[in-house]
Amino acid sequence: MNQPELSFDGFGINGPDKYRSRVATFTKGSGPKYGNLFAAAPELLAALENLLAECEDYIRADGGDDSDAVTAARATIAKARG
Repeated sequence: MNQPELSFDGFGINGPDKYRSRVATFTKGSGPKYGNLFAAAPELLAALENLLAECEDYIRADGGDDSDAVTAARATIAKARG
């Protein structure tokens, strides 16, 4: 991936900047449950966008009907992008 990665240190998410500035801090007990997911979010979004782009080629070739999964992927990407 071209952009610097986020990291999870067990207590929160650290940014990709030179000083690894804190981006988010988790409350007691929630860090281990969600930390790695949050840290991987940029890569997960990029992977979903790439997968959807590949699927859309097949969807167009097949007549344009979207499955529920494709509709959900589009909505999730839109939500993540704001």
